[in-house]
Amino acid sequence: MSDDLRRSVEELKRELAGVKTDLHAVNTLQKQTAEATERLTSRFDLFLDRFQEASEMWVQHDTDQLQRVTAVENENAALKEEWRDLTRRVEALEKKSPPAA
Repeated sequence: MSDDLRRSVEELKRELAGVKTDLHAVNTLQKQTAEATERLTSRFDLFLDRFQEASEMWVQHDTDQLQRVTAVENENAALKEEWRDLTRRVEALEKKSPPAA
């Protein structure tokens, strides 16, 4: 019985050594996974920051463009109104003036 007990103990020691090796491999893998996750998180945060900056620049660019377009449209409307006013004044002067002979 003593030999059986020793063999069982030796077998358990080998199994324990295998489990210990597997546990070490799992711990190493978990550490590598955590490091990779941290790197990816950092890169993603950087991406989000850059995307936010780009989005703000696009919004500012579009806002500036809209302001320029609005200014041009307002100026165009003012010039059209001035043109209509000048046309009315010319027509009024033509009505007052006798036709040239």
